[in-house]
Amino acid sequence: MESPMEIAVRELRESHGGTWGEHPEHAFSSWQHEVANNETRLGYWEWCVCQEEQAQDFDQGASSLLEITFRMGALGEPMANMDEVVEAMDYSLTHDAIEGTEIIASNVETARITVAVRLHHEVDEKGAQQIGEELDYQFSCPETRAPYEAELLDVVFPFSA
Repeated sequence: MESPMEIAVRELRESHGGTWGEHPEHAFSSWQHEVANNETRLGYWEWCVCQEEQAQDFDQGASSLLEITFRMGALGEPMANMDEVVEAMDYSLTHDAIEGTEIIASNVETARITVAVRLHHEVDEKGAQQIGEELDYQFSCPETRAPYEAELLDVVFPFSA
């Protein structure tokens, strides 16, 4: 059974030339730029779906997508390997409003991780901040289950940066 995201991706992809097609409003080169700058880990068509949703949410002044940024404490690994550590780490973000999460960016210099959060419903800025205050989160080493130190820094709508 396909998830709502998988359905949206399939429909968008099929309406714009298939796997090797390109959305007329979301240039492949823009997606490549975000990938190269470690601003997204989404595939091209998933990124297009998120761009569409963000544009709709912006028009409505609310969003069902948030970006939550954390500063990570000592990861027990050399910081040069942060991308590998982030790729392997276990994490959980828990709140009744959360439908799904994905780590979309990490930065070695600032020891920050950004998580894209999809909500069950739209929230305004005040609702987004409330979710941040109520959020339960944990990052841990998959081998030892030892928790990594993490501090929640910011909760924003992706288009409001």
